[in-house]
Amino acid sequence: MSATAPETTSTSAQRRIPGQDEEFEEVIEVHWPMDIPRQASFAVYSSQPLNISAPCSMQVHAYTPIRIRSDNKLTVSPAGPATPGFARGWSKLPTELKLEILRYNLLYPSPLWPANINTVIRRELFPYLRMTPDIAEMAKSVFYQENRFIMQFTNSVVFPASILAKPPMSIRPQLRHITFQTRLCEFDWQILRAMSGKDGAGFTGLVHLKVRYLSGEDAAILELGKDCLTRGPMSFDECYLSRRGEPVHLPFDGVVTFDRSGFVGRRNPEEDEAQWELTRRVEGFVTRDITFTK
Repeated sequence: MSATAPETTSTSAQRRIPGQDEEFEEVIEVHWPMDIPRQASFAVYSSQPLNISAPCSMQVHAYTPIRIRSDNKLTVSPAGPATPGFARGWSKLPTELKLEILRYNLLYPSPLWPANINTVIRRELFPYLRMTPDIAEMAKSVFYQENRFIMQFTNSVVFPASILAKPPMSIRPQLRHITFQTRLCEFDWQILRAMSGKDGAGFTGLVHLKVRYLSGEDAAILELGKDCLTRGPMSFDECYLSRRGEPVHLPFDGVVTFDRSGFVGRRNPEEDEAQWELTRRVEGFVTRDITFTK
């Protein structure tokens, strides 16, 4: 996520405060969320209360300069809306520079997982939504359109406590890059089929979809379902086809990858090899049955 280098102060005004103590060689007026690296020391002040997030959060008043130092990384951000002076300064910046500032603070190097997405939104995105309308709109666009998100509509059998991630309809049009983690049960095929339709299941702006298929787990489930009592005896292939329906062609760029982490060895080489063969077989089916425009 955000780098912790002191360069984040470039988005805040730096100046000497009349009458400030000489011990503060440089004071940062905080208009904008900024990171303070672990064991770094900064003198800051603000015309409004400052929220400081660390292992525990606090709010301080720094109408006169205070020095902040911690053994842990800190994030310092104004507690109130942007001041008129800051809003005027922001409006004078070129659009590309505004975007670079927001990207520096809001982009993550890896996909955002369901377990931490709400925390990330609350901690990283919300402060910008309380600033000017221009900043709020640009921040939402950068966060949702340029980050990668993981979605998961059905539980993993191997990891039943995994947190599901079903993007709300209100934000789906903004998402551009998604990893769909799935064992491709019947409902997940329905989701993919809806995404290939006219309204795209709400994902109307999607650019790239990565289908992360839990093949090791699913092959074992398909094998166990061969004698499904509700549908009568079925072969491995019939079990797969019964839930797939028609193959899916998606109108955007994408890729299918395979996660075999759910494969459970049976301590019998012959049985293990048979299970690996089923895993490879179902991976071939999925590669054939999910295609993309690009």
